[in-house]
Amino acid sequence: MDIWVRSQHGSILTKVDGIYIQERGMNGSYMFDLIGIQRGGSTIRLGKYQYKSNAYNALKEFENWVINTNNIFLDRMSSSERTIINSYSIFQIPEDKNV
Repeated sequence: MDIWVRSQHGSILTKVDGIYIQERGMNGSYMFDLIGIQRGGSTIRLGKYQYKSNAYNALKEFENWVINTNNIFLDRMSSSERTIINSYSIFQIPEDKNV
């Protein structure tokens, strides 16, 4: 199943193999980026958060979405009814109201 992600501000739509949190310093303070891992190993910033807890919450939301989407996909695959099965779905990276 392909995992498509739309960036926080909607300007990027890409397939990802995974997402991780990257901490970066800016002028003595820190921001926390959600980084998508694309096929071939390249990376792309999909969102930014002022607080680590917000980044972790967004990552948890993504994790839950992947689990739910995979379960729906697997349920449809095992169904005896003939249905059209999309092998993709799009996750929208949540906004950070603090950024």
